[in-house]
Amino acid sequence: MHTNSRLFSRLGSSPLLIVTVVFTLLAFTVQASAQKIITYDVPGAGTAPGQGTFAANVNDWGLVTGWYTESTGSTHGYIRYPDGRFASFDAPDAIGGTLGVFPNNAGEIEGIYYDSAFIMHGFIRSPRGAITEFDFPNSPQGTFAQAFNDAGVVTGTGWDANGLGHGFVRYRDGNFTEFDPPDLETGCSGAFNFSCGTWPLSINSKGAITGYSVTSNGAATGFVRAADGTITELEPGPGYWINNRGEVAGVYSLDNNTVTRSYLRDPEGRLTEYSVPGGAPTWGWSVNESSVVTGWWWDTNNNVSHGFVRTPDGRITKFDAPGAVQGTTPENINDAGIISGEYIDANNVTHGFIRLPEPPAPREDGTLQP
Repeated sequence: MHTNSRLFSRLGSSPLLIVTVVFTLLAFTVQASAQKIITYDVPGAGTAPGQGTFAANVNDWGLVTGWYTESTGSTHGYIRYPDGRFASFDAPDAIGGTLGVFPNNAGEIEGIYYDSAFIMHGFIRSPRGAITEFDFPNSPQGTFAQAFNDAGVVTGTGWDANGLGHGFVRYRDGNFTEFDPPDLETGCSGAFNFSCGTWPLSINSKGAITGYSVTSNGAATGFVRAADGTITELEPGPGYWINNRGEVAGVYSLDNNTVTRSYLRDPEGRLTEYSVPGGAPTWGWSVNESSVVTGWWWDTNNNVSHGFVRTPDGRITKFDAPGAVQGTTPENINDAGIISGEYIDANNVTHGFIRLPEPPAPREDGTLQP
């Protein structure tokens, strides 16, 4: 669950990335002429710069969650149902805003809310609208609920009294487990500091977690934490998403962090490196069960982001939401191939979008591929 929009870029600085070189996979770009993108705005969303509808993730049956900012500056969570209906919600103790982050396939939603001191707390919303608030124990500087699976297990980060972030797992019964990869940097401080601590980013249905931590040498090192607590370091760099097969979508940097490339790591640890043709900085953010990756690439000429989809055969399709002027940012891709994301228009107002999967290409005999 991903959320740079990414929740990173909206709420803190971008994660540091380490330098490593694996192997190159040739890819080609496909024009996105057959795509269908639906744009939307939550009723009541503000239309001033910095306001609007912010999309987070989509579950496998098309339910999207996120948040919207009103003209008054108030922020509320929302649900967009597959038929286009909306529902807004707020955590009971939310004073500074409510953000929906991740919907699971049971229709539950996890997210965060801010109290009057602008400290973050986690919550889970049931399909009927009941909201359970929670905090990771011993995290006086805040609890960031980042990702959620179908078993109702949450992972995220909690900040201790020194401002250091620690990873946690919250089980459905309300119990927590704290974890940190080896060599975590402990000398940094400051609440909600993305440049230090442990940052779980995704959890699959088996309870495996991927993310990154800042090690003692200052590098952001990716990891996979198995359900039994075993932690494996990811050599290429931060892992952003882990699917139920154990594939990890992640990134690493070249040339002193000035050029970012992406990787797909299979369950055996084999790596496929790729980037949008032309060497543009590329962030592969989410991978579904069919090994289709979505993410965004950075246009260094115009300083805006654009979306892409990468299929298992290496084809890369670029796309932008209609009306996007200042950037298109996919958040995740579900198992049906639906992509949830957001874009920013010419007036710096944010809107949500859903990109539907392209129809299969016909065979030479005219019949459709499965």
